[in-house]
Amino acid sequence: MTDLLTLGETMVSVRTARPMRLGGDAHLSIAGSESNVAIGVARLGHHTTWLGALGNDEPGRLIQRTLRAENVDTSQIRFADDSFTGFIAFDQPSHDITRVSYHRRGSAASTLTPEEATAAIQATKPALLHVTGITPALSPATRAATLAAVRAASAAGTQVSLDVNYRARLWSRPEAAATIRELLPYVHTIFASDDELDLLTDAPNPLPRLLEHATQLVVTAGHKG
Repeated sequence: MTDLLTLGETMVSVRTARPMRLGGDAHLSIAGSESNVAIGVARLGHHTTWLGALGNDEPGRLIQRTLRAENVDTSQIRFADDSFTGFIAFDQPSHDITRVSYHRRGSAASTLTPEEATAAIQATKPALLHVTGITPALSPATRAATLAAVRAASAAGTQVSLDVNYRARLWSRPEAAATIRELLPYVHTIFASDDELDLLTDAPNPLPRLLEHATQLVVTAGHKG
């Protein structure tokens, strides 16, 4: 059993302190919303598990090693021989601007299947399943996997939390709204910024409508702090 199961894409992060085109030293680490949650909860003393697919490559092994070092259970990782591990690049064209470049389309993470998600629920018997709006945006397969995970968790009596975490580079707002609303009947806790509430419902007063499903709703103020 695990206290928390989460699923999604973790990427290798490459960061430079100046424009990347100029070369020079870079800092290598990992990045992923869901694995960040797994790491944070593990640091609080809980047993956490991350489910995902990685390329059978050195970047994938870096992610596995880093998660293990943070006491995150990596038993649900699949290494894919025919896909690569995605990465994200951060550079600074000026001191007050950080530029982000994704290199993830067609990555191993986008091949995660509904069968793997359901099997992970059965194998780990989590007390809490945490999903985000990033994972279903990666591909039709991960969209189906996310829905399968929340359905299996709900059927098993597992609490489900959802962080909307809308990424405009990955899909349109109508696409995101249609998919995320499919997840809502299975969700107990919702995290959303105030500018993401329209993705969850068309109701003019969204909070009462959302609390018809969820028992907790956390709304952040976005760029307002």
